[in-house]
Amino acid sequence: MIFKRSDTNALNALNQKTTGLGEQYFNLVFHILEQITGIPNGFYRNSQSHSITAFLISSGLSRSLPTLEVHRPMTQTYDKLIITAQLLRFFKKMLEESSLCSEPLPYHPAMLTQPTPEPTWLTIARLLRWDKPTGRLILMIPALWAVVLASQGKPPLLLLAVIVIGSLATSAAGCVVNDLWDRDIDPQVNRTRNRPLASRALSVNTGIGVAIVSFACAWGAAAYLNRFSFWLCVAAIPVIVLYPLAKRVFPVPQLVLSLAWGFAVLISWSAVTASLQPVTWLLWAATVLWTLGFDTVYALADREDDERIGVNSSARFFGKYAPLTIGLFFAGTVVCLAALGILLNLNFGFWVSLAISCGGWFWHYWQLRQPSIDPSVYGQIFRQNVWLGFVLLAGMELGILR
Repeated sequence: MIFKRSDTNALNALNQKTTGLGEQYFNLVFHILEQITGIPNGFYRNSQSHSITAFLISSGLSRSLPTLEVHRPMTQTYDKLIITAQLLRFFKKMLEESSLCSEPLPYHPAMLTQPTPEPTWLTIARLLRWDKPTGRLILMIPALWAVVLASQGKPPLLLLAVIVIGSLATSAAGCVVNDLWDRDIDPQVNRTRNRPLASRALSVNTGIGVAIVSFACAWGAAAYLNRFSFWLCVAAIPVIVLYPLAKRVFPVPQLVLSLAWGFAVLISWSAVTASLQPVTWLLWAATVLWTLGFDTVYALADREDDERIGVNSSARFFGKYAPLTIGLFFAGTVVCLAALGILLNLNFGFWVSLAISCGGWFWHYWQLRQPSIDPSVYGQIFRQNVWLGFVLLAGMELGILR
């Protein structure tokens, strides 16, 4: 919805009881009015007062309010609160001028001040998901697995730094590309509606610029690698760029994301050895299956929204069998990692870490099998997989020591 003083239709809608704004918005206004003015919520819900309330709000809107115009859809709660605070200042004034109040109402800070706009650099940081490091780390983990195993536990520090920087830059670029593709879909999903491009806090041109800079940083890191690894980086770009499109045309888009994750193994392993070995593909398979598992869990949180707007996901595809399928993905990860440990002759430390991870994944499977599950559990499982990944990384390092 867009509030503009010149919008006669909006004013007419406001002047009706709930038509136009809808009951949900009036409930929000009434609740905040009660908190600020101290007048009971029931006053505003009274049928007679309800129409008076709408009239007072619309009258306030029709006054000279140069700061009230909003030129983009109010998809963020933040924007709604700004508008509500402005409405309440005028509503309070008109209440005091009417016969409804026998004495002046006290001011509340929300009436005197407006929320400070978010700095652009912080909005860009949110676009890059730097405020949510879990997703950045979970991409880095397979790359670290590969470089540790390929180097026999002694990766060159400079190469390690390049892989970390490259993982962060690639992850950032992938997030921006994803948000550019989904800028008209994300506003319809509860979890993603406040993303900078979805909420129009940043323009499409800014998003494209940030994506270019992120890919440039990734290219700078890739330039340090050997020629074979460099071209593997180039081969990964189409998968990263086209993954968001897979949601629209492919029933299991998480498989495409998993393949993108798998490139982290191939690139990092070949950066050490300049080649790919049979055991490399076992680690690649483990990474793909692990990613399918935890990202299907992640997709479960959005399943209802995805069904409503017609977006594909593995959670939708597997339906009621999603928990079982996730368990099988994690089981396949264990099998591949166990085979890897045998072929590389890893010692006791690795097997302890694998046992811990196996226990964690079984716990996740058991949680998902429950008939009633809190949606917050999906996010918890996703974050716990980061810790399991680092447990395995430590186990691989210890497993190489003789």
